[in-house]
Amino acid sequence: MSSIGAKHRKFIRFALKVAQESPARQKQRLGCVIVSRNTLVSFGFNKMFKTHPKARHYPFPYLHAELVALINANRADLNRATAYIGRVRRISPMGMAYPCLCCKNMFQEFGIKDFYFTKDDGNIGYELLTQ
Repeated sequence: MSSIGAKHRKFIRFALKVAQESPARQKQRLGCVIVSRNTLVSFGFNKMFKTHPKARHYPFPYLHAELVALINANRADLNRATAYIGRVRRISPMGMAYPCLCCKNMFQEFGIKDFYFTKDDGNIGYELLTQ
């Protein structure tokens, strides 16, 4: 992994463990962990079936891990929080987990300040969101 600090690597590892909970038959297996003040706020993995009533408003074939984590969270806990997104792959321990534009927009709408994500090369990427 890259020169990202130990705290961030720990939460990325947890996001990868969460991703392993998504159904193995899915092509994309992602996990998202949301942390505020070093405390876990919420987490979720991508799902094939849209079981939450809010999910019908999103045009994806399945519910993205980032949206599951946002739906599972208490909105008051999200202001200035950090998201960690990890993707597990069959051929390598990590894959690209950069959020789609819709998920990035939802992060901003819910007050997430920044996010870390796994990359195909085994490193961790980072992006600061403008508020």
